[in-house]
Amino acid sequence: MKAKRAVIDTNVLISAVLSPKGTAAAVTRYFVRQGCVLFSAETFAEFETRLMRPKFDPYVTRELRLQIVRDFSVVGEWVKPTDDTGYSRDPDDDKFIPPACTSTTSNSC
Repeated sequence: MKAKRAVIDTNVLISAVLSPKGTAAAVTRYFVRQGCVLFSAETFAEFETRLMRPKFDPYVTRELRLQIVRDFSVVGEWVKPTDDTGYSRDPDDDKFIPPACTSTTSNSC
């Protein structure tokens, strides 16, 4: 059975933007086209703020990155996690677990 919904780590999303022919881009495209990318407010904020860092200016224009952020805000499914339990050794990664466990009745994806 193939996964239909996924929370994609910020680094994978950024890799997809920087290397559109790479594996991260292929995985991201799969979920955008045939499944669903899940975001919470916290995971999306991390993606947006990291992608807009000036260090990426030489690789992808600011305008394109802004458009990518807008596109993901529209195609992603927004979830509101209710659990803030610590799950991993890296507390920064904990924000990705509750959205993956959140069930929704949304048919947006």
